[in-house]
Amino acid sequence: MTSDLFKLADRLSAELEALQQRANNLNLPNDIEAFINSGIAEAEKLPKEEPFRQAILNQLHHARKSFHINDEPALRLAIYRSIKQLKDAQFNGWLGGIRRQFGKDAEHRRQQVKEERGPEWNRWQAEADKIRAESVVELSVAEVARRVKARLDVKESERTIRNRIS
Repeated sequence: MTSDLFKLADRLSAELEALQQRANNLNLPNDIEAFINSGIAEAEKLPKEEPFRQAILNQLHHARKSFHINDEPALRLAIYRSIKQLKDAQFNGWLGGIRRQFGKDAEHRRQQVKEERGPEWNRWQAEADKIRAESVVELSVAEVARRVKARLDVKESERTIRNRIS
């Protein structure tokens, strides 16, 4: 148990050191305090339900304190973490927008595709039924799809046809 704790502590220490090295490579602007204040203003614009919002604000407030006490390594690390979390929040927002878009429009889009492609799919199914009726042996769905594609000279793949016929 104790050795596991030491291993975990070593790993965390190494991760923190790697973060600090990345933070040390940041190019900070001349007016750091204005930069921090603009970051706080941006973070406060995030929705309250955004999980990264409070973490970003905490890091930026920590950066401000570090700036005032002249602790440059802590300042750089806090700014680095806040930038990373802001990027994560922006990515989450993008994903959320995608989810909302497809969630809201998905049923409408499915219905639209069904109306547009339905007649073609029905034609494939009718041909598949004919092929099965003509065959002496039971054919796999993949084989029926292959024959439908050849008979109807369909541009779609055999896999697409196979997924649409029963």
